[in-house]
Amino acid sequence: MRKQSIRTGALAIAAGLIGLGWTGAAQAASISYSYNTPSQAVPFSDPFFLNGFDPSLGTLAGVALEHDTNGTANVNIYNLTATPQGFTDATASIPVSIFGPGPTSVTNTLTASTSIGTAPVGFSVYPGSPTLDSNSTNVLPANFGPYEGAGLIVPITASATSGTYGGSQDSGAGGVFFGGSANVATTTTVT
Repeated sequence: MRKQSIRTGALAIAAGLIGLGWTGAAQAASISYSYNTPSQAVPFSDPFFLNGFDPSLGTLAGVALEHDTNGTANVNIYNLTATPQGFTDATASIPVSIFGPGPTSVTNTLTASTSIGTAPVGFSVYPGSPTLDSNSTNVLPANFGPYEGAGLIVPITASATSGTYGGSQDSGAGGVFFGGSANVATTTTVT
């Protein structure tokens, strides 16, 4: 699903004021393009394209990438012994990133943890709190080139790794393993 929004109010006002002979400073307009990656299990990679800045509209003064994530990480514990086992410090950390042209990326991290508990025999899931996270970065002017050009489309990738997981089995006898999972949706916006 692709959603594009263009904020041109300031540009229209500036054009109208210039047309009326007003020569004061005009406020810059911004144009934003967004893409929604649907909720899915990690790991994933979702390459997509967003429109670049058309230089016929004016001078490109800035580029910002915003990354919004909505998801829940889980700590998964596998108890392969024949009896329930105590554990401590079970954690899951799953980075979800967007990568734009050049050295531009933004990362949000989903986390879950359970400080102490008893894992029943078999597979157990300990969900973390739902996470709504937003993070952004400004592209350095030296890297504007891949974002600017008439008819240009900008390649971007949203991706998530399997993450990192850990924990400790209380008895130290072995047979308990720590893992994790997550479902996450992202929205990427280039302004």
